[in-house]
Amino acid sequence: MNASEWLKRAIVQLNRHESPVHVNRLHELTRSRPTEMTERLIREHPSLVVEEGYVSFVPFCDIGNQLELVQLLSKHFPRAYRRTDLQGLYKFIEADIDELLFTGTCTLLDKTTNAISVLPPSRVNLSANAREVWHALAATNDTSFA
Repeated sequence: MNASEWLKRAIVQLNRHESPVHVNRLHELTRSRPTEMTERLIREHPSLVVEEGYVSFVPFCDIGNQLELVQLLSKHFPRAYRRTDLQGLYKFIEADIDELLFTGTCTLLDKTTNAISVLPPSRVNLSANAREVWHALAATNDTSFA
């Protein structure tokens, strides 16, 4: 099982329990053995909290839909988020990420970590002459150039 799949299973199991789950029990629930990979995933995930061997899922941010996800990514631009870091924040986040990537609202920055970010705001630098022409045409209400 790859890291992303194990993390998805772990988050589902943690969300099913109201109280923290012991690390060994979490491995039983996910039908896995403790490995360096799973230890690293637990330690590095921003929403997994470990206290005295017990793990709980505490979302690192409060978002619940695609718009709030885009706002989160925009607020922290140029920082990117790994897809695995976003897992479990709300029910259909994986589908929303896929849609944002498909529509070009977000971009995949790193194929190894699957880090995503919003696209940078586009800026158009017009020369002074181009700005004068634009404003002159706009002032005449001539829409043939649009």
